[in-house]
Parts: sequence; C-alpha cells; structure tokens
Amino acid sequence: MLNGFINVNKPSGISSNKMLNIIKHDIDGSKIGFVGTLDPLASGVLPVCIGFATRLSDYISDPIKEYILTGNFGAETDTCDTEGKIINESKYDHVEKNNLNTYLKKLKVYYNQEAPIFSALKVKGKKMYELARQGIEVKPKVRQVKLIDFEIIDFEKPTFKIKILCSKGFYVRSLVRDIGRNLGTHAHLTSLIRTKSSGFDIKDSFSANDIKYHITN
Repeated sequence: MLNGFINVNKPSGISSNKMLNIIKHDIDGSKIGFVGTLDPLASGVLPVCIGFATRLSDYISDPIKEYILTGNFGAETDTCDTEGKIINESKYDHVEKNNLNTYLKKLKVYYNQEAPIFSALKVKGKKMYELARQGIEVKPKVRQVKLIDFEIIDFEKPTFKIKILCSKGFYVRSLVRDIGRNLGTHAHLTSLIRTKSSGFDIKDSFSANDIKYHITN
C-alpha cells in the first residue's frame, strides 16, 4: 500500500473528484483524498493524500493560497465565470489600471465577501448550486475573507490578469465579480490557476501522466 502526499497539477475542465478517480487506478487500492477543492474551470496545485497521509490532511492545510486569475470586463454571469450565462453587460472604456489597483488595495483587510450562488456552500443543509439549478432563490452566504497581497500582471482591456495571495474561504470568482461592480462595469472570471497551496508549489507539481509513470515504473 502507498502512503504520502502528491503535488498534483489538476487540468482545467475536470472536477477535483474526477482527478482523484484518474489517480486511483494507479495507486493499488490505497485510500485517497485531497486538500482544498478546485472548481472544474480552475487548474493548478491540488495536494493529494494517499494512505496514512489522509489522516494528516488537516495538519498540512494552509489557510493562505496563491492564485493567478484572468478576468474580462464587460459582462457578469450567474456563475461569475465563463461557465455561466450572461446576466449583465456594460461598457468598460472608462476603467483604468490605477482604478483596479486602488480597489484591490482596499481589500487588504478582512471584509465580508458574498459567495457565488453557484457554490458548494450549504443553505439549510443543501448546496447553493443545487438550489440554484432548481430555480430556487437563496440569499448568498457571506464570509469574512482577506486579500493578503496582489500583483497586476497584465491589463489589456477587456482582459486583466492578477496574481493574488488570499485567506481561506476566499472566492476568486466573487473577487472578479466585485471588481466589475465596484469599477462601474461588470466582469467575470475566464481562467484560474492555483500556484501555491498547503506548502506545495506549481513548479514542483505532477500531471496525471507523470504520476502514472513514476508509480508504475
């Protein structure tokens, strides 16, 4: 039986659970789990625990994560990313890089962030995305979060790219939505890469094919 942690690089387009199912075929029936889920759209660091290491997941879980996000101005979707339907559109010509920088600086304190309706947070025992898909209107959950640090990597309207360091419970999709609303337009997430999580760095991560090769050879 295998035991330990693997720094997995999850590709975009599959869920974290699907990634586990792919790896399961190569680990000889060992128990498996992950630390900190990633949405299907997101890619990057997914710490995977195997065997005895599944009992240690709480000890390695780090409340601080690093991401690189890409967003587009001009439209907001019901999921706050490219997988949803557009619910609001607006012009964005007036938005400048310094406006984005000023707004992000204001978030470097603990503040109340509204989670996306399409999220796994529960309301009365049911996940919000399940209720949303049934057409049931729910009041979004609000959690206290902090943008610890940020760097605007690119600003070429309608696209912007930002590296962020954020607290546990932080929804990047909500951040992009709020950027649009607070800069007098709308915005949605188009790409998300988790670059650091629980002591693991994307530069040291392994794809599913890498893992298969090293385990079976």
